[in-house]
Amino acid sequence: MRIGLFSDTYLPTTNGISYVLQIMQANLEELGHEVYIFAPATNLRGDEPDDNDHIFRFPAIEGIFFDEQLTSVFFPSRVMKKIKKLDLDVIHFFTPSQIGLMGAAAAIRLDIPLVSQYSTDLYHYVEQYPNVLPGTIALSLIAPFVFKMTPRETIKMMRVFKPEKTITAWHKSMVARMHVMLHNNCDAVIALSRKMQHQLDSWGSTTATTLLPTGVDPIPSVSVKEIQDFKNRFGINKTDKILLYVGRLSREKNLDLLVDAFEKVAIKNPNTKLMFVGDFDYRKNLEDRSKELGISDRVIFPGRIPRLKLGVAYGSASIFLFPSTTDTQGLVVHEAAGAGLPLILCDQEVSEVFIKDETGLLSSEDSEDMATQIQKLLDDEELSKKLGKAAQKRAAQFSEIGQMEQLEKLYKKIIDEHKKVRFAGIDW
Repeated sequence: MRIGLFSDTYLPTTNGISYVLQIMQANLEELGHEVYIFAPATNLRGDEPDDNDHIFRFPAIEGIFFDEQLTSVFFPSRVMKKIKKLDLDVIHFFTPSQIGLMGAAAAIRLDIPLVSQYSTDLYHYVEQYPNVLPGTIALSLIAPFVFKMTPRETIKMMRVFKPEKTITAWHKSMVARMHVMLHNNCDAVIALSRKMQHQLDSWGSTTATTLLPTGVDPIPSVSVKEIQDFKNRFGINKTDKILLYVGRLSREKNLDLLVDAFEKVAIKNPNTKLMFVGDFDYRKNLEDRSKELGISDRVIFPGRIPRLKLGVAYGSASIFLFPSTTDTQGLVVHEAAGAGLPLILCDQEVSEVFIKDETGLLSSEDSEDMATQIQKLLDDEELSKKLGKAAQKRAAQFSEIGQMEQLEKLYKKIIDEHKKVRFAGIDW
């Protein structure tokens, strides 16, 4: 098959969607398919130095709505000609923004089976980032032209602009209605976790959702010396127990919970330290909070570590903490489980790898409860080892190639069952 992947975020930006695209491209190509990626550039030239002829970039401006977000601004008509010339068998998009909508428009115009992958929980994301409201409004205005909607459908869609009681409620309503309209025009909708499947199903789109988490292979193993060098660099002693978080350090990740819980854990456990691997605009808040609580000497910020080098962090840790309730699947949860770490989560439906009391413990979004769950594992080494082994075994069931074989079956199914787009009573 010839597969087009459309996303408004990709390398060199490092986040979950970028990693998912890397995993998909590598494994789909291993299965014998041709994969083309359409993504923004980090400049207005529309290029990146490491690109090849299977990656198409678009000029973009960074930071219009928030840091690291790239907004593509130019879509010359020749782009559609290029897409048509590729003769794609399926189009798969990951973001309901400029490039994602361009992929959807191309699929409808060229009668290509279309797949939506709900990669960001925008419904709850807008609570943390209300400044993206103008972008949501703009996309809602563009949507009728993308999907060749009838006048009646367009009038129905325009109801999203009817103000709600609060800005947040209005924003959430627009997100939900826009996605329903979007997904109703797709041949398949992929949910990456049970949590997201429940959310999408509750909105009532006519296209059924398919639960299909991204597969994650174990992070490459590292030597004892590499782990020791890493520990030495950050002052980690031989007897220290490391509580680890890996990911973006941003407001919506609920990371204050970990700092507040660690303050309680730190009193009873002088050989325990908290480590945040990653970076972003909330790092300073976490550093300031740690200083305020008097635990800054035991909270470690190594910064970003390339994904394939994360073995030093996982190999140094005793417990993996993931307090986020806004993630759609949490790839790092899968990575940590693959490394044999017991898990503590606040959202039990964010990862198929997590099973309460089997691969990890579940905490509420309360610092006292989080501290209690952490203390259980620190006090009971046998339980910690048992959960870690079970997590590793569970993670192995969701390999990259295994999940891509499931996606391959879905692609073949929608190609066989694809119906021509109908608008104004005729086939297009």
